[in-house]
Amino acid sequence: MPRRLLIGMVVVICAAFVGYYLYDYYRIPDAPEGDRITELVLPDLQGQPLALSSLRGREVLVSFWASWCPPCRQENPEWAKLYNEFYPSGFTIYSISLDRHREQWQAAIEKDGLSWPYHVSELKGWKGAVVQQFGIRSIPANFLLDEQGTILGRNLSPIQVRRLLEQRRRG
Repeated sequence: MPRRLLIGMVVVICAAFVGYYLYDYYRIPDAPEGDRITELVLPDLQGQPLALSSLRGREVLVSFWASWCPPCRQENPEWAKLYNEFYPSGFTIYSISLDRHREQWQAAIEKDGLSWPYHVSELKGWKGAVVQQFGIRSIPANFLLDEQGTILGRNLSPIQVRRLLEQRRRG
């Protein structure tokens, strides 16, 4: 077998492996569009349980983030703008923090102006049960749910969420 052909085959196999690895790493396995998220009940800033189902009837962005995550912190002002603009018409955010320290989590919420009331965390970082349940391997990560809890999209940017919300309001 010619050496060039062998090298070419090795390169193709390596590229396929890397591509599959990246696909597998960034997908959220248990939640394809059209499915529903199973019930989530996590402690809020005061340690009280807050059920995702209590937000039924609203479009909800379920957002995984952390105070120590620069990309998350960069997106936060955009999420705050979306919340302020679309909250009156039925949109809210259920923020799930991967922080381990309540003080840092709370300080980030205040500093970034995250005015919605639905902030939750197990304070277990990457070892939290909800992180394992949804296969979260990188943050920021999110799901956009309709009023019945059906997944409309996942890992959307603020611009994509804005477009979906505007489209849904136009009918």
